Amino acid sequence: MNKLLYFIFLTSLFSFSQNNDLELWCKMNFKEKIKKNLFISLEPGSRYNIDDFFYTKQFLDLSLESIIYKGNLGEWSLDVGGRFTKIPSQRMLGKRQYFTSYFSKKFSTLNISLRSRLFFEQNITSYKKKYFRNKLTIQYNNFSFFRPFIDGEYLCGLNASNINKIRYSFGSSFKISKKRTIKLFYRFQKTLDLSGNKKRIFGVYLIQKL
Repeated sequence: MNKLLYFIFLTSLFSFSQNNDLELWCKMNFKEKIKKNLFISLEPGSRYNIDDFFYTKQFLDLSLESIIYKGNLGEWSLDVGGRFTKIPSQRMLGKRQYFTSYFSKKFSTLNISLRSRLFFEQNITSYKKKYFRNKLTIQYNNFSFFRPFIDGEYLCGLNASNINKIRYSFGSSFKISKKRTIKLFYRFQKTLDLSGNKKRIFGVYLIQKL
């Protein structure tokens, strides 16, 4: 079973694809505890157009997370990270830097979380990408294996070149073992400009604690 899971994800990560209407997003997250309240994460990922199955983006993230507070009021953590990105016909690797605040709180069978992230990206477009994004997630945690969720995210461009976007998702996390979780979701994305470009996304994520 373990070998099959890794084969599926590695196959999806290194296949090829391209289009903006219907996409498949695949990602793996490997998380290691360095010491109390300090973690390091490695995230390889790829995105594909489903129609012709050619990649639209491949990336590798590395981030460091610190839990600032954990108590009755909830849990609050901060992380800093970077990303290298490869897109088709690209001469230079794209580079991203980001800073994230993450807060979560459990209410009986629900877990509510808010992620705020500021990121800067170069070499992907003719202009530098600058976004401040906020994502609210509500997850039902009454079952140990099946944990459905919904979320909404607003991506605010920090200058005229960066178009604002909204995303809505629903899906579920499946706890395969104590250290391994699979996340499946469907996401709708729309740009808030006159063209109103839309994108439908299927996501498959693997989260592995080391």
